[in-house]
Amino acid sequence: MTITTCLLAAWAASAAAAGQTLGVDLWNDSLSPDAWQCLVQKAEVEWAIVRAQHSTGAFDGNATVNLAHARAAGVRAVDVYMFPCRSKSAASQVSSLMKGLKDASFDSVWIDVKDASFDRISECVGNYPVDMDIQCS
Repeated sequence: MTITTCLLAAWAASAAAAGQTLGVDLWNDSLSPDAWQCLVQKAEVEWAIVRAQHSTGAFDGNATVNLAHARAAGVRAVDVYMFPCRSKSAASQVSSLMKGLKDASFDSVWIDVKDASFDRISECVGNYPVDMDIQCS
């Protein structure tokens, strides 16, 4: 048994003991079908959220592969997230995202806001966050 397997098993046991479900946030590269199987079988991962758009506004080409592999491995809930890019319109970003995901199976789209400018109240009362939400609806 590898160290990684032991850590995953301990992590899963801890989450199960606390009555919680375990999930992964995948933001880099794509995982193989075997890696997804390992996450489901050994770590008891029940949900995944996969990055589908970079902070530059570009679609993440690994998203569709990861979504397919996660579903095939039996991950119960599979969502995607996007990083909004302030220099591009909400409409163009959501359109690009949905075009890239047109043949993919996923449950929800999340908007991951990390830009410090979004933290300021004056920025948040503007239309951009609302426009992004409306476009995703």
